[in-house]
Amino acid sequence: MKKTSLIAIAAVVPFFLPNLFVLYKVRKRQAEIQQFLPDVVDLLEICVSSGIGLDMAWNIVSEEIHHVSAVLGTAMDLSNFEMHLGAARTEAMRNMAVRTGADQLSSLAAILVQSERFGTSVALALKEFAASMREEQRMTTEENAEKMAVKLIVPMVLCVFPAVIIVTIGPAAINIARSFVLR
Repeated sequence: MKKTSLIAIAAVVPFFLPNLFVLYKVRKRQAEIQQFLPDVVDLLEICVSSGIGLDMAWNIVSEEIHHVSAVLGTAMDLSNFEMHLGAARTEAMRNMAVRTGADQLSSLAAILVQSERFGTSVALALKEFAASMREEQRMTTEENAEKMAVKLIVPMVLCVFPAVIIVTIGPAAINIARSFVLR
């Protein structure tokens, strides 16, 4: 019976392992994009505010971000390549958002499309978007810190608490044991 179940497990696990690996890699890439996207938006905002066009700013930032995040730099390079091949900027950015699966890139593409369509300030829209992303990151960090306190309770109880009890009660227990032995 044990041998049969082990064979069944050995046959089923390799079937799911590649999917789990790919899912892990996708989430890792999305987390990296989410981590560095506010910096990209800030750099775009600085370039656009200084008078550089959005396409050129996108090109400059995609080159610079490679030093920090290869994942985001590659995604931006692919969208640049699409634009050079003749795709519209909005289409290239939407394709980048779909390829990466990052929700924030979809939002960035939508903001840039709206700014272009309605003639609003791209720099201001980018600045506000970067601020909202940083606020979201701050809230996520605070939430993770609150969860960490709960997760630390078990190691504290199992590792630290017994040592504290031994140090606190140990001398008193030795004195009590000596008093019983001496009588």
